[in-house]
Amino acid sequence: MQRIAGITMTLQYGLEASFREGLSSGNADVLRECLRTYATIDKTRDAEALCRSFVVKPYMDEVVFATPVRNLCTERMT
Repeated sequence: MQRIAGITMTLQYGLEASFREGLSSGNADVLRECLRTYATIDKTRDAEALCRSFVVKPYMDEVVFATPVRNLCTERMT
């Protein structure tokens, strides 16, 4: 059982690294293969969580938090 856990962890780390590399480089082929692997091993929820962490969260942080702060600063300066 411990060996399977180790293999699973190694696979997860590799998939996460591939996912992040595909996102940062914009390489659709890498992302496609990574997502297919997640689907094959029935771990699509893990891929969704990574997408939320590395795509959605940074975007939302920028839109929800940075934009109102910039607007507030701009309003006070005028």
